[in-house]
Amino acid sequence: MNRFTQKITYLRLVYDLTMGLYGSLVGMTAWLGHPKAIAMVVGRKETRQRLALLAQSKVGSPPPTVWFHAASAGELEQAKPLMQAWRALHPQDRIVLSVYSPSAYRPGQNPAPADLCFMMLADQRDQAAFWVQILQPYRVFFVKYEYWYHHIRAVQRLNIPLVMVCARMDENVGVLRPWFRPLWQEMARDMTLFTVQDPVTLKLSTALGLQRVHWVGDTRYDRVLELSKAPFEDLVLEAFTESTSPERASRPVLVAGSTWVADHRLLVQTLEAQRLLVSNNKAAFPWKLILVPHEWNASYQASLLQILKTKGPKFNVVFYSAASKDPSHLAAVKEADIMVVDQTGLLSRIYRLGKAAWIGGGFGAGIHNVLEAAVYGLPVAFGPRYRSFPEAVNLVEEHMAFPINHQGKQGVHEMLAFLHKAGAYTPDLHQQIKDRIAAESGAVQRILALTDKIKT
Repeated sequence: MNRFTQKITYLRLVYDLTMGLYGSLVGMTAWLGHPKAIAMVVGRKETRQRLALLAQSKVGSPPPTVWFHAASAGELEQAKPLMQAWRALHPQDRIVLSVYSPSAYRPGQNPAPADLCFMMLADQRDQAAFWVQILQPYRVFFVKYEYWYHHIRAVQRLNIPLVMVCARMDENVGVLRPWFRPLWQEMARDMTLFTVQDPVTLKLSTALGLQRVHWVGDTRYDRVLELSKAPFEDLVLEAFTESTSPERASRPVLVAGSTWVADHRLLVQTLEAQRLLVSNNKAAFPWKLILVPHEWNASYQASLLQILKTKGPKFNVVFYSAASKDPSHLAAVKEADIMVVDQTGLLSRIYRLGKAAWIGGGFGAGIHNVLEAAVYGLPVAFGPRYRSFPEAVNLVEEHMAFPINHQGKQGVHEMLAFLHKAGAYTPDLHQQIKDRIAAESGAVQRILALTDKIKT
């Protein structure tokens, strides 16, 4: 056994011990009542039960199956356009989707066009073998940065083609740490096709010895373009964006998506400051705000209400769920300054109603999907943690997106400057932003063209 083989053996042992400890920790925190840990334990248990029932119900050969795996909701948006294109080309196939995060898994629900959706089982050799044995996929697609050693090896042992979709890496990514890199290289080399989002990942992956690497772009561009063309009507949201007087133009609307507490504080303070600026200017209009929190529960609701009470007590606030239950509320909706959308699944379509957009998360772990807003030609702003997202960096460099680097008074000043610019933007610039997004599309077709060349 040479030194490299010894190192790989050692890393596998460490990896298995780490996965075992992690599983025990999840079980312990679930026992203590942590909701996400509970959701993971329950989701995996349900998945094993559904797979066992699937095995028992087999009559003859299973249908031709293609397996797509995404970590969470963001990566699922990259998988969906590829799944839809695959469905159009191979209508006879059974599409199986797996997700890792409990936040992306809904028991009994299969996000279209998937026929089945499961939570990924723990990355242990026996569970990975069980998964592949039951589903018997003939093609596998992993999205972006999903590297699970035993699942990848289980696929490789059966010579099933495996495609990495829209991978993205930089030199600081965790899988390239010296203590993990050899194991990652073994997994990456097992992949039949390695497609990447950007030239940085292309250069890095080829330098690390990968052979079948192709720069294809990001399938999310295809996804947001598709969503932007879908019809959308909503009486409550349309009432909020309408003018309250036929003699006056509609007030501009800022759509704030996937927001957190730090975003709420800055946005409410900015709206209050902007209202004071226009109070003596009859030609100017105070902005309205559609607020779509990333998470919504009793704790977040209490936090938002406290911010509104202390930072914007004069604002007229309505909640989407309450207004949508009673059509008589539409008159009050028109007069409101802020609408809180306390339901999921609407954000990507709401952006079309705005004049500008705020993308949440930039004062925390990182911003959310900026493309869902930019596809409608909206100038966008976000907090300082955006540099890990090349689409956001590109928009900033082209003066189509604007980072807000501070909170408090300085952040409000920066936000007021952004709203002033956004309010003055011409249709030509909105079209330029739309064209910029459209120019980046086509990744789905490039991936399909490459997969067609895979020999089975």
